[in-house]
Amino acid sequence: MMPGVVVAVLWALIALILFLVGRSQIKQVKGVPQTVDTLKEIPETLKRNEENR
Repeated sequence: MMPGVVVAVLWALIALILFLVGRSQIKQVKGVPQTVDTLKEIPETLKRNEENR
């Protein structure tokens, strides 16, 4: 095998390992439902109050 192919395969393995570790860590994040709820509240916050015009 050519040395370049060996190096490319090693880099591909490293990238795969990093991808799998990162994906598992992202799945452990628990702030996503709270973020969705917060985004739903933002339009209510931005509406002008008719009493304060």
